[in-house]
Amino acid sequence: MNQHAAEAEALLSSDTRAVQAGLQRMWDAARKAGERIRLLREENASMAGRLAETQAELELLREELRKKEELIRRTLERPLPAAAREGGVHVNGDREALARQVRALLDKLDAYL
Repeated sequence: MNQHAAEAEALLSSDTRAVQAGLQRMWDAARKAGERIRLLREENASMAGRLAETQAELELLREELRKKEELIRRTLERPLPAAAREGGVHVNGDREALARQVRALLDKLDAYL
């Protein structure tokens, strides 16, 4: 009976090692899965933060666009000055005088450079 007991103990020892090896593989797989889940949660939090920043920036841009559209609408609703309705714009006097002043300013700039 000693031989049978030794064989039974050897089989039990072999089965125990197989179970332990299986449990170790499962533990390693669970640990790796847990680490991957942690990394994915961190990435998710980072992306959620970036999304919130982008949405806030989008809202600011939408508000800026709305203001500019309102300004354009109000500008288009204003009546044109008499000079613009007549086809020409007069700025502080004669057009040729203004052209002479601009040329003189450009000449001074050229001389300076």
